[in-house]
Amino acid sequence: MTSEVALSTALLEDRADEIRRVWFSEPRVGENKSFIAIRDRYPVNDGHTLIVSKRSAVSVLELTREEFQDLYDMIRMVTEQLTKDFDPAGFNIGANCGEAAGQTVKHCHVHVIPRYEGDVDNPRGGVRNVKPPLVPY
Repeated sequence: MTSEVALSTALLEDRADEIRRVWFSEPRVGENKSFIAIRDRYPVNDGHTLIVSKRSAVSVLELTREEFQDLYDMIRMVTEQLTKDFDPAGFNIGANCGEAAGQTVKHCHVHVIPRYEGDVDNPRGGVRNVKPPLVPY
């Protein structure tokens, strides 16, 4: 089974442990004491990056103050690198906390989505109108 199929299957079956193994085997684009950064396998835009907690936490709501500082530092590092590599016009940065909020992986992660001029007809409203559904699950 390919890792892409394994990831999709794990998402459908809510197997967070398997998803973590896939995430932690991905090439890292950044790392600090509390987080790794990897490219999203189902990117909304070029450069879409996930910042993933090294500690087993379900959402950002479970992070310690120190981990929040590390998350902030990682967001700064990732956005600086994405700006250098992709030259986006802006970013959407966010986390889904809980199933009702759209969280499909029960492990703390934050999306950093580069935005580009013209990537949608009207960017007003931010993440509410990011893009048509691109997720295969």
